[in-house]
Amino acid sequence: MKKIFPFAIAIILLGCSSKKVQVSEAQKRMASDTTKTHIFIIGDWGREGKHGQKETAETMALFAEKFNPEFIISTGDNFYPTGVTSTKDSHWKKSFTDVYHQPSLQIDWYSVLGNHDVLGNVQAQIDYKKINPIWNLPAHYFTKSMAVQGDSALFVFIDTNPFEDSYYRSESYSPYVNSQDSSAQKVWIDSVLTNSPHRWKFVVGHHPMYTAGVRTDNPNSVRRHLSGLMEKHKVTAYIAGHEHDIQHLKPGNIHHFVSGAGSALRPIKAPEKAIFAESVNAFLILTFSTNEIIYTFIDVEGIERYKFAVPL
Repeated sequence: MKKIFPFAIAIILLGCSSKKVQVSEAQKRMASDTTKTHIFIIGDWGREGKHGQKETAETMALFAEKFNPEFIISTGDNFYPTGVTSTKDSHWKKSFTDVYHQPSLQIDWYSVLGNHDVLGNVQAQIDYKKINPIWNLPAHYFTKSMAVQGDSALFVFIDTNPFEDSYYRSESYSPYVNSQDSSAQKVWIDSVLTNSPHRWKFVVGHHPMYTAGVRTDNPNSVRRHLSGLMEKHKVTAYIAGHEHDIQHLKPGNIHHFVSGAGSALRPIKAPEKAIFAESVNAFLILTFSTNEIIYTFIDVEGIERYKFAVPL
């Protein structure tokens, strides 16, 4: 494995108060390489464009113009503070369609449920595809597969809320988690990973299993419930949000990435626990090439904060 350290992408100032992000020559070369396939990943964003959401969306749209991602993954907390009430909730316009309005972002979005999402009408997020076909959250947990580099990749989207043990003691969260069958979901995860013929297997959930963020010292029941399955099936990477930052951790055999910096941020608490961790508005680009998988964090100003390549 090799670590490629970040380099700055040029920023051109326009007038006295605005700036235009430019894609670097190195990024342009990667984007124009037709042998590469890209997926964008962002989380914890739904704040009506505030707290850097709008600016991060604009940068993501610019990069999407160049990279032509296959789709976008949301790691959850799509709508703060309590999800949506219906498919007609104003949040859909204020936090989604008005913010990610650029043509380059009008591609499929695949999302998981964050803890704030389950405080609202979860069925409305499932049903919203009938209103806007780019939105994909067909069930509490589901899969998406794709052909890539002459092989294939599987994305397993899970609902981590029922694996957060503290939620069962919470007045706010207990109605939702008590309505879910966490054992059935674990059986399903084990089954789809066992029967997967795909070369690469990614699991996407909202809650991280490891973190250098503000929750680093908290008991992690999601890890206790699910890390064994990840190791058993040699998952390529586990990708989460929840911590409002960007991170790369590898405590065992599995790479863990946190992409939860789509809007409001929180500080990094224990950077020594991660390979990389920063508190900055950003999104993650997952790239498949002929000889490696590349993970790149791009911040709100278009600066490449971190790149990590895993040889195949």
